[in-house]
Amino acid sequence: MLSSSANGSPRSAPIPSLAIGPLLDSHQHDVAAMLRESLDAERAALELYKQLLHLVEGRAIALEEFARQMIHSEELHAADVDKMLRKPGEIESFSARLTPRVINASSVQRP
Repeated sequence: MLSSSANGSPRSAPIPSLAIGPLLDSHQHDVAAMLRESLDAERAALELYKQLLHLVEGRAIALEEFARQMIHSEELHAADVDKMLRKPGEIESFSARLTPRVINASSVQRP
């Protein structure tokens, strides 16, 4: 875009910067690290879609269905990434190994 300067000669407008902001990346190039990062992103997205479903439930059927479809999709994506993180022959979910599940039979209250 051209504009006129004070003396009437054409001058160009300032050129916007082409710089980008900081990347949301761990800068790790190990495949397992990238998959763990991807799994974290899938979990975060899943949680946001669940919040959306909770907000629109009973208010907007189209948004409710959209949220349900996205939850389904994110659950499938997370399961796929989880499978990729397992070693060959492992059956236990990779995610299950990250969260300690300590259940002591003596601590379980019975009715």
